[in-house]
Amino acid sequence: MRQPPAPERERALLKLYTRKEALLKAFGVGLVADPASLPGVATGLVAPPMGASGAPPCRAGDLDLPAGRIGALATPGLVTRCRLDILNDALAAWGCWRVLFPW
Repeated sequence: MRQPPAPERERALLKLYTRKEALLKAFGVGLVADPASLPGVATGLVAPPMGASGAPPCRAGDLDLPAGRIGALATPGLVTRCRLDILNDALAAWGCWRVLFPW
């Protein structure tokens, strides 16, 4: 099996790390918990790590951002739909964008 080129591997690793960071923040523990404590894929419902046992399972999705940017959003599993609009002046160079997650 052929490995993807280095830039693709780096982007995939960054996307995974970003999803894990979003999940840890949604669980209320942030980077106090080790991102490696979450599943390697971090898709679907993910159980909270040790230290966040009272938190509900959450899921993370990638944000569709302009080229060169990576982002993720995590929400509790009970959230069935999430819409994120960013219309900030600081982002005007990117244009306005909208993300809709139909969990």
